[in-house]
Amino acid sequence: MSMQVDSTNGEKEIRIQTQDKYKLTYVLFYAFGLLTQVPNNFFVTANAYWMYKFRDTSHPFDPSNKNKTELQVQFTSNFSIVSQVITVLFLATTAIFGNNVAIHKKIIFSLSLMMLMFMITIVFVVIDTDSWQLEFYGLTLAMGCILNAGSAISMLSSFQLCFKFPPSYLVAQLSGQAICGIFASVIQIISLANGQENVKINAVIYFGTGTLCILLTILFYLFQRVKSEFFMGYETLIIQTLQAETPRPLKELLIEVFHKIKIYLFSMVLVVGTTFLVHPGLTALVQSVGRGSSWNTTYFLPTITYLLHNVCDLTGRELAMRIKKPCSQTLLFITSIIRIGMVPLLMFCNATPRHHLPVVFNSDTAYIIFIFVLSISNGYLFNTSIMGISTVTTKKDQQYVFILILVCMLSSMMACSIMNSLIIKLI
Repeated sequence: MSMQVDSTNGEKEIRIQTQDKYKLTYVLFYAFGLLTQVPNNFFVTANAYWMYKFRDTSHPFDPSNKNKTELQVQFTSNFSIVSQVITVLFLATTAIFGNNVAIHKKIIFSLSLMMLMFMITIVFVVIDTDSWQLEFYGLTLAMGCILNAGSAISMLSSFQLCFKFPPSYLVAQLSGQAICGIFASVIQIISLANGQENVKINAVIYFGTGTLCILLTILFYLFQRVKSEFFMGYETLIIQTLQAETPRPLKELLIEVFHKIKIYLFSMVLVVGTTFLVHPGLTALVQSVGRGSSWNTTYFLPTITYLLHNVCDLTGRELAMRIKKPCSQTLLFITSIIRIGMVPLLMFCNATPRHHLPVVFNSDTAYIIFIFVLSISNGYLFNTSIMGISTVTTKKDQQYVFILILVCMLSSMMACSIMNSLIIKLI
């Protein structure tokens, strides 16, 4: 193994002169990206299980029942709020106080913590919580806090690691984030195919799959640290690079980078914020207007609200990467503002229960079109903003760009998740 130092535009770039054998390190970063989205995607997508746990126990469980309990109505929205608050808090905490802890230790610790929460969740699947639903509701949100804390530490640590590898590895990690929702939705649909009456067995299969994914990623990471010269070369390079850097005040660096990317950043905030205003808190309450088939009662929600959303989001991201056509900052910003119009459209779909606003779009087709537009525009505009940022920043700006994006995105998600609760009460 050897190193090569290239100089372009005054910037030095160090390359490890060995191959990523079988692209295993590339696959590892793909897995890292997938796992950073596990808390939200796996927990929120398991809608049938949570509806069962928080049902009205005085009546037989009916997934298509429009008369939901308050716990059923508020769970997805409240879990999203808790997720965003804890994620922002632990991203900031890790960024400020975590520099003295080795990256590999933070990754192993955080993934192990996430796996532990999944295992505890599986245990509660088989425990009868009907007599203490409210306490279980609070306990689930508390477990969500711990799960998202682990996810935040894992996210920041794996991205810190990724920034020392060639740019294609960052693309792999971002793609992994996009694919996680598809993976979770498919597993959920397969579980539901086992029958709605087997809700506990389905939940064990579902959360067990998530646990297995985390375990395999931990083992894969440990294997790469020991066996891959390519991986070890770049991981060692991190230590050497960090020790060689001349420190500058973080505030000064962040302000400097912010002025370069502010329009793209504002566009991203609008795009992500608009999505989180309605998804998944409001969209999880939308039901098919049809009745009498398994599609209407069982598969409509996971297929349209979750699977279609995630597939279209990934499609939008890939379209942006394939087209690679620069978009003017002004046009991008205006398009992001216009997209806010998707919020009232989805509010007037068949979301239940509702007490104030009428259902205007009493059609599954209309809802599917709205989800398609919301999702594909989310992926396309988000990745277009990312590519725009790369044209106005340098390689040395990358880690500060990442900090700004994370803080702004997650703050936007947190605020809009809270507003989502108000939207649910408004309808």
